Amino acid sequence: MSIAEIHSAATLTPSKDEMCAQFSDIAQRLGSYRAVDPAGEVGIEVIDSDFYNKHMHQPTTTYITLN
Repeated sequence: MSIAEIHSAATLTPSKDEMCAQFSDIAQRLGSYRAVDPAGEVGIEVIDSDFYNKHMHQPTTTYITLN
């Protein structure tokens, strides 16, 4: 099993908050979780959030390692 590494010096453009604001009606980001393949090459991140209409929403982002 592989675990996701935290890259604290990384800069995401747009940021997760900016992506949520641009592509959905999210009122507040509550947290997130991530699943990666055993080799750590691809993964998915799910962001838990509140909608303005008080419904739960979970937008997802996917990623792949580029060499």
